[in-house]
Amino acid sequence: MNTLPQDLTPKNKVIVITDTGPQNDWIPHTQSLGWDFIRRVSGNIQCRLNQKGEHGFKRQERHASSKPEYFSSGALVRTQ
Repeated sequence: MNTLPQDLTPKNKVIVITDTGPQNDWIPHTQSLGWDFIRRVSGNIQCRLNQKGEHGFKRQERHASSKPEYFSSGALVRTQ
C-alpha cells in the first residue's frame, strides 16, 4: 500500500473495498493518503448517515436479500 501512491496520477481516485474484520492501522493510513474505503460491518452498529442522521442497525432486524440496498454515505459511530 505504501508504494501504490507513487504509481498513481492525481487524477486517479482510489476506493479500497474490504470485508468485515479487525480495524487496524490500514484505515487511518488509507485516509491519510486521501483514499476512500467501503467496509462491510457486522453485528449491531450505530452510524451517522449524511441523509438520515444518527441511525442504528440491529442484526436481528436486518434480513439478507439478493439485491444490495444503498442507505447513504456517512460514518460508523460505534459497534456493539
